[in-house]
Amino acid sequence: YFQQQFCLPRFVHENVIVSLAPLLEKNYPSPEICDFFSRHCRDSPRSQIVIEMFTPVVQIILKHNTDFGKYPRMRVFVQEFLVAINSQNDGLRIVQEFIKKIHCPTMVCPFPRVLTNFVSVCLAAIYNFFEDRKKY
Repeated sequence: YFQQQFCLPRFVHENVIVSLAPLLEKNYPSPEICDFFSRHCRDSPRSQIVIEMFTPVVQIILKHNTDFGKYPRMRVFVQEFLVAINSQNDGLRIVQEFIKKIHCPTMVCPFPRVLTNFVSVCLAAIYNFFEDRKKY
């Protein structure tokens, strides 16, 4: 279903995202939804939808996910989200604010998985970068 949606105009993608995002406030997105969201991050990285709708979803993933090995599409979605928010005007500041918002000082942070999940996502992105370079 979502694969067929990829050929639709941007406003249709955004309408689907606006409809789906509230349903994901307490649940992980399925692999197909992760693919759909990742595609939007790649195709429209400066879209406000990325910040407004995906931020809560990515926060839940980073706070509660324990194994990106089981959910590789979720990891890719988080990577694409981080690239997209970094491409905004003043992107570095937005990324820093995002990290501060989801992780407070280690001694008082109620979500100890955030940093390890964040590092896992970043290391996987670096690994993929070098694997892709080997192909050329």
